[in-house]
Amino acid sequence: MTSPKTADKRLFAVSVIIFTLTCIGAVIVLRSRTAGDNPQQQMPTQQANVASSAIAADLTQLPRATPLAGELAAKIDDLEALMKACPDYTSERRSQIAQHIAWLRQPSTLPEKMIIALGGNETEGLLRGIATYTLSDWGLKDQAQTSCLLPIGHQVNTLLVTAGGEAIPAFEGVAE
Repeated sequence: MTSPKTADKRLFAVSVIIFTLTCIGAVIVLRSRTAGDNPQQQMPTQQANVASSAIAADLTQLPRATPLAGELAAKIDDLEALMKACPDYTSERRSQIAQHIAWLRQPSTLPEKMIIALGGNETEGLLRGIATYTLSDWGLKDQAQTSCLLPIGHQVNTLLVTAGGEAIPAFEGVAE
């Protein structure tokens, strides 16, 4: 049985997610209602077209994707080893990161909703998730320089940049 504190945290997290999704839905409805007023607003931007095309291609291709191999696979193995050896992660974060690593290794297992949410660069999106989880738990440790989460943050930042993303600023400029 979960403790009241854990249950309260879960209820709060679910409430935040529901609130966020409701706000996004309201914005979408309001935008769709006002789109007819201005014909220029109806034309999608080139960036949106590119992202939509990438998502559509991924929805078709990822279910047939082969397991991760090569240098990136080795770096993901190293990242997983660091994560497993780090006692500073909460059990929830460890589980979430393990799921992200499993999806990185076997992209064909990514749920369709995740493919859409990640917006066309699944590797970068999954790595950003790992970085965010690591940053969250590092914050719980008062961003201690001695925490094993810091070298993990550095490694994830390197992988993020390699995947075409931007590094997490909190991990930049902090001694390795």
